[in-house]
Amino acid sequence: MQAEIPLFLLIFILGAAIGSFLNVVAYRLPKILFDQDYRVISEFLREEAAKPDRFKSGIPILDRILSRKNANQLLTKHDVLPAKGLLYLATPASSCPNCGHKIRAYENIPVVGWLFLRGKCSGCHAPISVQYPLVELFTGLLTVAVIYVTGLDLNGALFVFFMWILMTLSLIDLKFYVLPDQLTLPLMWLGLLSSFYGWIHVNFQEAFLGAIVGYLSLWFINQVARLILRRDGMGNGDFKLLAALGAWLGLGNLFNVILLSSISGAVVGIAVMMIYKNRMIPYGPFLALAALLIVLFGIEPHTFFYLAS
Repeated sequence: MQAEIPLFLLIFILGAAIGSFLNVVAYRLPKILFDQDYRVISEFLREEAAKPDRFKSGIPILDRILSRKNANQLLTKHDVLPAKGLLYLATPASSCPNCGHKIRAYENIPVVGWLFLRGKCSGCHAPISVQYPLVELFTGLLTVAVIYVTGLDLNGALFVFFMWILMTLSLIDLKFYVLPDQLTLPLMWLGLLSSFYGWIHVNFQEAFLGAIVGYLSLWFINQVARLILRRDGMGNGDFKLLAALGAWLGLGNLFNVILLSSISGAVVGIAVMMIYKNRMIPYGPFLALAALLIVLFGIEPHTFFYLAS
């Protein structure tokens, strides 16, 4: 075991560095997608002279903008497409959102950089969210844990990547209430391909059925919610995320995922609603948490189904 400590330390450092990048992706990807959608919709409104109150984009945040009384004036201004530098995942270099200070290399060292700066920007001394070091720390620890459980092989490496994407999706869903197709769909296809070629220890038939049943189960639940509540009970991104989890964990683990995510979501949801009334609780992070628990603790397929029966 002592001989493995240096290896796991290197894995932790790699995981923490990846966690730093996941913070960037979780911050930038939604902004990139929202900006693209905003540009398309604003161009449509300007060219077609459509009235915002008659047009629904299907994008919750933008639809709230479109529902405003002065939305038509806002979207038909000449500066509706602001002349600003394009934002990409890797460029430009990270900077303070308050003062624009370019973050130096030593300030960007995972966890240590935040501690060195005492949680404040070196340029304007604005507070830096504790989210950044926490994500870096937990990503490093989870990377070590997943490798320890699954093994240092292709199966383990793929499940580490699986965990990284789930971390990113959870961060995005918690802040923006959206699960981007740009992450959920590739994750699903990678799970299916990995099972098909035997890269992960999940039977392809189980993975294929898991993806289909995963999507349809939440879709059906949402349809029932729409009939009863006259509104969506969850977003389409949740369907696709559960489909991805089914592809990676197999059909037999879907019940485990749904049960664990429902219990954890209900407990946290009730606690949050007691403090913050009418606050939305995204379901994606609880699906991700359930999947990680299954991977880390090796929960067997149908375990909770047998216990329930």
